[in-house]
Amino acid sequence: MVGLKKEMKECPVCGSEVEADAAYCPECGTDFDSDSDDVDYNY
Repeated sequence: MVGLKKEMKECPVCGSEVEADAAYCPECGTDFDSDSDDVDYNY
């Protein structure tokens, strides 16, 4: 299917473009499905 683009979003931590339905960022590993607001990114 030529011309179809997946919907994308930006990772709020590293800024990478990821698929809108992704559960985590493939670049930095941020979990988008986490219910926790208390996240420690260990940078």
